[in-house]
Amino acid sequence: MNLSNIIKYFESDTVEQDFSQVQDRRYMLRGFASKVAVASVPFVAASLMSKKAHAQGKQSIIAVLNFLLKPHYIAQQMYDFVVNNNDDSYFPGNFKENFNKVINYNKEQIKVLEGIIGDLGGTVEFIDSANIDLTAGAGNNRGPLAGKYDDFEVFLILAHMLSDATVRIYKDQVTEVLSDNESVRAIMNIHSVKAREASFFRYWRRFWYATDIEAWVTGTNSNSTIPFVQNAYNGEGVIIQNNITITNINGYGISEETATQAFDEPFDRPLAESFINSFLNIED
Repeated sequence: MNLSNIIKYFESDTVEQDFSQVQDRRYMLRGFASKVAVASVPFVAASLMSKKAHAQGKQSIIAVLNFLLKPHYIAQQMYDFVVNNNDDSYFPGNFKENFNKVINYNKEQIKVLEGIIGDLGGTVEFIDSANIDLTAGAGNNRGPLAGKYDDFEVFLILAHMLSDATVRIYKDQVTEVLSDNESVRAIMNIHSVKAREASFFRYWRRFWYATDIEAWVTGTNSNSTIPFVQNAYNGEGVIIQNNITITNINGYGISEETATQAFDEPFDRPLAESFINSFLNIED
């Protein structure tokens, strides 16, 4: 699949059909996921080589997959909350129609990860909705995001925050499963789709509220005045890739903004855990 065909694929309805249709998980991975993996290779190859590849054992891979499930469970709780606690007047235009696709994508991504864990002989560490704290109060339900979901624009901010953070988590963790092709394929797949989801939420902020925001992250800009949201974007302002400074590379006028927009930075595991644990009742 060449680049032009990849672009046409993402512009078509095929990508929606690949996720919305009920299909065998392995078929999905070998069909749609392999296309996404091919599309993603030029952009992530450098990061794959940034850590020495080593043969990971099944248990370590299972642990990674269970960690990756966490932001999906949180996202599902967030989406369900705004849908179940608001009537249609909360959602402008045809947002809800398209949002339902995002909800279904997230459910399919959960099924894929849970299925691979089962294939590897592992146990899924399911997180009950009662143990998810959308206020980011680590279980006390009085965190910095309390009451924030009443406003649709703020919900969009929190939705792209979580999606952007998930993209970074995936980019960091893909190097931890390189010995298992199915896991790599799934992670590459979901990484790409989550990036589209983040762009979806960002697009609606730009379209509905005329917010000056791109479809991708620029520097460490959270595009928000909510302090907690910044946690998802710290470390994104990197202008050096593989020891090469991207700004003004080869004499071209590449600004710092453009250089940072070109790459998603991995979310360091300890920082990612701290971010994710804010949404969980960690006492249980």
